[in-house]
Amino acid sequence: IYGETDRVFGTNRISTSVAIANEFFSETDKIVLASAANYPDVVAHDNQEAIEVLKLVGVMSGDEKGNFNPEQTVTRNEMAVVMAKLLKLDVDKFDGASKFVEPSWAMPFVDAVYANGIMTGTTSTTFSPNTYLNRAMVATVLYRMAGSPTVTGVSPFADVKNTNDWYYNAVVWAQKNGIVTGTTATTFAP
Repeated sequence: IYGETDRVFGTNRISTSVAIANEFFSETDKIVLASAANYPDVVAHDNQEAIEVLKLVGVMSGDEKGNFNPEQTVTRNEMAVVMAKLLKLDVDKFDGASKFVEPSWAMPFVDAVYANGIMTGTTSTTFSPNTYLNRAMVATVLYRMAGSPTVTGVSPFADVKNTNDWYYNAVVWAQKNGIVTGTTATTFAP
């Protein structure tokens, strides 16, 4: 999750499809020599390889017109689907009652990532499925995907200093592991 100059995330911006694809591609250990994804809207895109690999392995797919929509923002629902597919979670066992009260087309995926500790609700009974992801949310999902490892050291970011913030450990871990940079040297813009 890089800063403004890399056009992946900007100050107070929400996550885009291409940013998510790029981060998950960098987190996977898959090597793919060729791809037939061929989204018409990602030709010569900086992150084309990441996008095509994630389509090839069944993690991300395009819209009904065959486009990837690289600059489209990503919702919590969509992230739940991506994470469940990436981690190969058994979503079929979650097709039924949910602890979350909002109706959602992605509820089995939401319940699967919740049950596996990858994503949580925004309250005890709501998931906020149509809320767009921000930088702190993406860092937290990646941190949880890595098993929530122990974090040492302190945040270099002036806006990530409260160790009680829900995203503090995730941002410090992701920065120390080269997964995120700030929008400036001292600003993360969670």
